[in-house]
Amino acid sequence: MKARSLMLAVPVTVMALVSSSAWAQPANSERALDDQRRLSEGVRETDAAARAALEMGLTAGAEVTWEQVRRNPDDPGLNAAWARTQIQRGDLLGASATLERILMRYPNATEARLVLGLVLFRLDDTATAKRELEAIDPAQLTPTQRADRDQVLALIEQRTKRLRQSVTLALGGHFDSNRNSSPTTGTILINDLPFTLDGSAKKRADWGRVGMTAYDFDYDLGTDPRLSLYGGLNLLGDRQSTLKTYDTVSGGANAGIRFADGPVGAQIGTFWNSMSMTDDYYLSDYGLDGRFTYRLASAWEAFTTLRLDRQVFHNISSDRVATDSSGVVFTSWVGSTWHPNDAHSVSLSLGYGHRNAAANYMSNDRWAARLGDVWLLGKGQFVSAVGEVGVAVYDQNNPTFSAQTRRDTDGRFSLTYGIPAGTLTEAVGVEAPDEVRDVVLSVTGEYYRSMSNLPNYTYANLRSQMLVSKRWEF
Repeated sequence: MKARSLMLAVPVTVMALVSSSAWAQPANSERALDDQRRLSEGVRETDAAARAALEMGLTAGAEVTWEQVRRNPDDPGLNAAWARTQIQRGDLLGASATLERILMRYPNATEARLVLGLVLFRLDDTATAKRELEAIDPAQLTPTQRADRDQVLALIEQRTKRLRQSVTLALGGHFDSNRNSSPTTGTILINDLPFTLDGSAKKRADWGRVGMTAYDFDYDLGTDPRLSLYGGLNLLGDRQSTLKTYDTVSGGANAGIRFADGPVGAQIGTFWNSMSMTDDYYLSDYGLDGRFTYRLASAWEAFTTLRLDRQVFHNISSDRVATDSSGVVFTSWVGSTWHPNDAHSVSLSLGYGHRNAAANYMSNDRWAARLGDVWLLGKGQFVSAVGEVGVAVYDQNNPTFSAQTRRDTDGRFSLTYGIPAGTLTEAVGVEAPDEVRDVVLSVTGEYYRSMSNLPNYTYANLRSQMLVSKRWEF
């Protein structure tokens, strides 16, 4: 009799959940904004890594040993090559001393003066770097050296502006093996009874198209220590080929102040983001964030990030319980970054987050660890790997699904390779136009795995993604 009453009470709910993707939306609402933020930040990180690799390429050269220099200490060319080797090892000050020593003896050593200008630029002594580079007669340089000199002078001009602005544009596509986050077991729990998924609730792969544009500025207030105002706007669209319920458009703005004084750095600001899903207004998110850094040594930096969000979800046709996820989210990370050499950086951080949602069964605490590894390969190329594992414990059970309180363990690993269009065309013997040489092509592979004591939230997804991006500075 009891079983019959249960079956009469939930048939409509069961049919809706097991034959459509509606059941999965509450799980996705927790990560909807995170997924968009990760994509947006990924474009910026890709651009930053490519620019760092290009700057590193300006001082690249053949490996030279100290024994070779000792055997011929007054050879200007050999000393310039040794300085490039020192730079690649991260010893910028040593390279500067090497070049200054040889220039005192041979003031017309063009190669040594060029590399000195590049070193001073890397040391952020832009005034002296500009003076050294402008003192070189361009006629004495090879076409490659002249291009390097002109590029650094352009970078110095941009870096010394009080108001620095940029626009970034990215376009691309992605493929997900399990776009609707369907459980690995093919079943879900309803009132602790297992039901087999059917129809569109089964695992579905899909292609998506993505586009992003962003504007950023930094205004130097001219103080010592350095204070600057920053801000930006961004717009991102993600459209699926078949699963239109996952079409999203998000936009936002941020503003704040930056502080830098020797080894200490800080950034404190405010932000606002809005998202629509399937053309319905889905989410508004606003709050405060901050990042604080301290350079422990030339190769080590410690950092802390803090973020406080107020997230307001709105019920839509594809997620009729979205408002249950509304609430305040606090996230913090603490970690350090190690630069073993000029082309390699490794970061390790630990994080804690708490979601205080409108429905207790959506409130949770999450602990996580993240490891990042970036290699700059020269000529703008780079490889970036990021791994993260986390554990989330929820405050209360969701009676619709189970009497058990949800506990999740998740892991994510991504690998990205980026290369500028100019480097790519050069490899095949074609010279790209100046307008597209700095366009960055990046390819990313990502594996995500979620495991839970509830089968509803145990699933895996494999994503491949390709983007082309370009940044204009003015």
